[in-house]
Amino acid sequence: MIFDFIKNIVLNFFFPKRCLSCGEEGNFVCENCLKKISFLQNQQCPQCRRKNLIGNFCKKKCQNLYNFDQLIVSCHYEKTALIKKIITAFKYRFLRELRTLLAIVLKTQFIYLSQFINFEENVVFVPVPIHKKRLGYRGFNQSAELAKELLTLLKTDEDFSRKFANIKFSDCLIRTRYLHKQASLHRSERLQNLTDSINFSPSCSEQIKGKLCVLIDDVATTCTTLNECSKVLKQNGATYVCGLVLARGI
Repeated sequence: MIFDFIKNIVLNFFFPKRCLSCGEEGNFVCENCLKKISFLQNQQCPQCRRKNLIGNFCKKKCQNLYNFDQLIVSCHYEKTALIKKIITAFKYRFLRELRTLLAIVLKTQFIYLSQFINFEENVVFVPVPIHKKRLGYRGFNQSAELAKELLTLLKTDEDFSRKFANIKFSDCLIRTRYLHKQASLHRSERLQNLTDSINFSPSCSEQIKGKLCVLIDDVATTCTTLNECSKVLKQNGATYVCGLVLARGI
């Protein structure tokens, strides 16, 4: 703890924080640029992307290829979008402190949609896992950081803490194979890359059985990672899986 405090003082002295958007010194995202984060006003069917209210599948044939039941996306993800810069800095520049800002983004969308979806009982936040080699390199699982920070924000919010008091966290999924990064692969390669790469921790069975699982990740593109994780969760007793992500790639 003391070491981290001293390290941050040294880093801030030699490498002062600058806004990822405008370059202003002081914070990684300045107050003015924070307003540029563009939230989705409508959700979409995860397959055909037809607009709807809560990110569910618009028809049966759209859901046939998927193991999850719903996908909630927080922000627009254009090439120059600020949210993309923040996520990239969080994951690849290892700026772990950005987790709070990103969790606030998830919280905003989660609370809005909670008026249409019952997220109060039998709900578990589950992070998408990363392999232990990548964990060792990065030092943290970005999805787990987001899930835990989101849970903390919800349970300490004066207006919503009682509503979400019963939500749990379960780090129950295990990445068993070290894979090529999904972002660098085509859809067919992604599907093959992920097959049988996710396992379930047997000690977590009671945490998942009969529960609504909110599967949390930073970015979904083809949704193959979410799909493989959802398959494992349902095989181990989850009754419903809702993906919750910061953004959806094109």
